[in-house]
Parts: sequence; C-alpha cells; structure tokens
Amino acid sequence: MVKSILFIILIVLPSISNAKLDVVLDGYVANQVISRVGQIFYEELADGWSLPSFNGLIVVKERPDNFAGNVIWIEINDETVYESRVGFIPGAIADKAKEARVIIQSYIFQYNEALQDLEGIK
Repeated sequence: MVKSILFIILIVLPSISNAKLDVVLDGYVANQVISRVGQIFYEELADGWSLPSFNGLIVVKERPDNFAGNVIWIEINDETVYESRVGFIPGAIADKAKEARVIIQSYIFQYNEALQDLEGIK
C-alpha cells in the first residue's frame, strides 16, 4: 500500500512541479486542453481573472480539429456554460477567451446570487 502511494507521488510530482498554478479562484480551475491552440486559449482566459468568489469546479476542455478549428468548452460544476470553435490565429483565440471570460463571470455572478437567495429562504 505504502509503495503504491509513493509510486503515484513520484509519477505525479514532476508534472506538479513543472505545471503552472491552475488554482485561480476559491474553487479549482482544471486545464484539460491538449493542443497549443487550447493552451493559448487557456492562458488568455486566465490572464486577468477578475471573478467573484466561487467555490466550485471550472474545467476547460478541448477537442482538436485540424480542419474546422478546435472545439473548446468550459464546464462549471459539470454544466457546459461555454462552447465554441476556435481557429488557429492567436488574435482570434484571445478574442474567444475574452468572450468566454465574460460568460463565466456572468454565470458565477448569477450562481452566487441564486445561492444567496436560497440561504435567505432558510
């Protein structure tokens, strides 16, 4: 049992030490993109976060498509809140990331308001 845990730690440790910090909010932001386009999108999305407090899971996912542009979507607590095809031009990728950030901010704001309303009912 102890050997198994040590083995897992040794496998995961190098990737943790080389990875950028993905925790941006009170919750957790998981980067599950797999291409350079997705990484550019993720970096642009995370650049300048000004989101309200949120205690949940945000996941950025990607499905590469070399012909029609990669599909990138963002899930918050297992609900897809943003999905779009993203081309290969860095400026267009940045524009899509900014668009996604606005949608995420709005979603989290509405989510927090709904939670406050529910707490007020109790």
